[in-house]
Amino acid sequence: MFDFSYKLNPGERFVAIARKHWFLIAPKLLEYLIIVALLALFVNKFVPFRWSMIVIPTIVGAYLLYFAYRWILWRADYYILTSERIIKITQKGILSRTLNEIAISDIANAVSGIKGIAATLFGFGTIKIFLKNGEVFNLKNIAEPVKIYQAIIKLKELSSP
Repeated sequence: MFDFSYKLNPGERFVAIARKHWFLIAPKLLEYLIIVALLALFVNKFVPFRWSMIVIPTIVGAYLLYFAYRWILWRADYYILTSERIIKITQKGILSRTLNEIAISDIANAVSGIKGIAATLFGFGTIKIFLKNGEVFNLKNIAEPVKIYQAIIKLKELSSP
């Protein structure tokens, strides 16, 4: 678990953290892994041995760097649910991060949805949060959306006068 207490307001408590589901990065990483394997086979077949001993590790290293980059971006995107607000942290690049937050008291309604075969099988979905000012705040492709949705609704009910 993460310790976000240094960022919380006095009296505010951490409720949950939600991340985008791992399945969202898996297809892209698998695609690149297949490309790397095909490139390695091509190099092994058509490039002289002494050069292939340099080229193949370079290709694999480039893939590992790409994998690390994608994993960092995935890992750094998350939603923090506290007793007073929802904080959305989005990693745009290695050095670029945006932070949005909404107060639980500003929530008018919320809807949870799981669409598609992959989402149903792997258990990820989207929560749309409708704010009192008419805006929509989306928590896209998160793992266990029903659990997070129920926590949001419970907090909304507790914060209502």
